[in-house]
Amino acid sequence: MGCGERELDGRVDVYSLGATLYHLVTGHTPYEGSSGAHVMSINLFAPLPDPQRFEPALSDGICRVLRKMLAKEREERSPDIAALDRDLATLAEGGSPEPIEPTSTAI
Repeated sequence: MGCGERELDGRVDVYSLGATLYHLVTGHTPYEGSSGAHVMSINLFAPLPDPQRFEPALSDGICRVLRKMLAKEREERSPDIAALDRDLATLAEGGSPEPIEPTSTAI
């Protein structure tokens, strides 16, 4: 089953959506490398680049949500799409969700 030898659940989709959202709001993929293997290696061991590095106008709230979506440990991601949807709805309404900061992506 891969590195973690665990069954996959919906948090894999949260991660994938997080990578897409990161690219959408920053114009950059979360991890860049010279090959697929290089990108995978960087993804496993490097912290998530601060989205505000690429797009300084991003709110702290969206950056927290991105870090939670892209947490390396699945237990630190939103437990399901409904929880993620609540955080994104709060952002869309001008609020600032306060998701727990994942230890594996904190910068």
